[in-house]
Amino acid sequence: MLVALLLISSLARADAWSDALARAQREQKPIVVFYRTADCPKCDAFERTAVSHPIIQRRLPAVIFLTLPTDARPNVAYFDPNGALQFRWPIVPDTINFGVILDTVVFGRASRSLAAAPDNAVIRILPLARQVVSGKNLVQTRIGTSSIARVTFSLDGREVARARVPFSALLDFGAVPERHTIGVVAFDRRGKELGRASRIVNEGGETFWLRLVEPRGEFVNGPTRVSVDLRVPPANRVQRVVISWNDAERAVLTSPPWQTTVKIPENEVGFVRAVAELDDGRTSEDAMLLNASAFESNVQLVQLPITIFGPYTNIAVREGKKERRVESIATASDTPLTVGLLIDASDSMEATLPDLQETAIRFLDTVLGPRDRAFVISFETRAHLLVPATKDAPLLRESIMRIRPEGLTSLYAAMALGLLQFEGVKGRRAMIVFTDGLDRTSEYEANEVGDLARRVSVPVHVIGSSEEPVKRVAEMTGGTSQMLERLDDLPSIFARIEAALRAQVLAFIRTEPAKKENEWHAVQVEVKGDRLQVYAPAGYYAGW
Repeated sequence: MLVALLLISSLARADAWSDALARAQREQKPIVVFYRTADCPKCDAFERTAVSHPIIQRRLPAVIFLTLPTDARPNVAYFDPNGALQFRWPIVPDTINFGVILDTVVFGRASRSLAAAPDNAVIRILPLARQVVSGKNLVQTRIGTSSIARVTFSLDGREVARARVPFSALLDFGAVPERHTIGVVAFDRRGKELGRASRIVNEGGETFWLRLVEPRGEFVNGPTRVSVDLRVPPANRVQRVVISWNDAERAVLTSPPWQTTVKIPENEVGFVRAVAELDDGRTSEDAMLLNASAFESNVQLVQLPITIFGPYTNIAVREGKKERRVESIATASDTPLTVGLLIDASDSMEATLPDLQETAIRFLDTVLGPRDRAFVISFETRAHLLVPATKDAPLLRESIMRIRPEGLTSLYAAMALGLLQFEGVKGRRAMIVFTDGLDRTSEYEANEVGDLARRVSVPVHVIGSSEEPVKRVAEMTGGTSQMLERLDDLPSIFARIEAALRAQVLAFIRTEPAKKENEWHAVQVEVKGDRLQVYAPAGYYAGW
């Protein structure tokens, strides 16, 4: 009887393998086999918890997966589509490790050979060691000719250093990470310029902005020339630039030169506005007040992100004793959304990470529309920009799934890197930070990140952090802070953040220029309505 049972079991195992092999050859997929013993609580837990976890179920369609009995120790094996054994892991993996195994099988099979393109430049600036640059950093160059005798280094157009071989210099980028342009100029022994190069640091992956260049005068009448300056990411193109006067459309430009003539009624006070739209739906705008009184001639527009839960009738903004006029309000349906997702990948996240990954993927699938974009940053001992802002859903999903827990927690470094990604990004914006620990390894202090957050003016939503400085950053930017008591609460927390993003409006207020550059203006936002819940920034920086 025992012999007969063993024979039946052997035949069943052979049939299961034969079916899997046939599918693998037909679909050209690798085979992953979990070999388990009959009496194995760890094996039961693996099949019940790891295999059934949604983050693993997302990976399994890329392989042929089956479970087979074994008389040896439990293990996981990987075979190619023809059934040849490629690797064996002598473990019963947990959810994280099984995800690593599947990714190794799927993504490790393909190898790419990238030939280096020839570099004939006279001189170029090498990438700096860190994605977020502050303090003193060594800037190195690579030269393309032996005729270079000396190199000058500039920072934001101001010469700061000179160097001979090896043509490198230690530059001071300041305590708070901000956008800087490094410039180098190479000279020969006689002082003749041979070549120059530049590199921008602390800039978002795909900066996009528009600025009104003309009109230059504050008082204009009749036919008036309006021109704009655009910076467009290399992978995108401008769909159109709309020029309006007091919100009435006057011209639509679809190709360079980005200029037109607009008729301004005599002595009429108002705003000339330009709005550019890219082929991926992103927009950028600028506005200029014309024909105002002498006191108002330098009035500027400032954008305040305000989250309002509930129907409202009016928004009022006070700056000290002055009430700032709200010129216009843009709602969720009017503007695209850019979301930054920052995920703690330190060692302490091992038990939490699979559920967080799955919830984050579902959140992005739900919240991102055709015009919206997102970027992903993971952080442990260091912070890493995994994907710049994109609307490529599969790429975002893959980047989240491949995050692995290791190291300590560099929370403030991740927040600085995330905030810098919003440079030049218009429309509704939000940064979501998930962490379960205290900052251990960042080179930045909490007050430096708080100052950067105020400058960028992006609502920051924090999940899981008990650090008071982080909660204050969320509060001052008009974001939210929520603790995580149980993993089961993750979907509801992300649902509340999704609701906040849909409830976000942009209020454009009229204000005078600052008395000095980058001056902080504290404001109080009052919204009229019944039973409202309002989240608003504590103020804004005047960047002029």
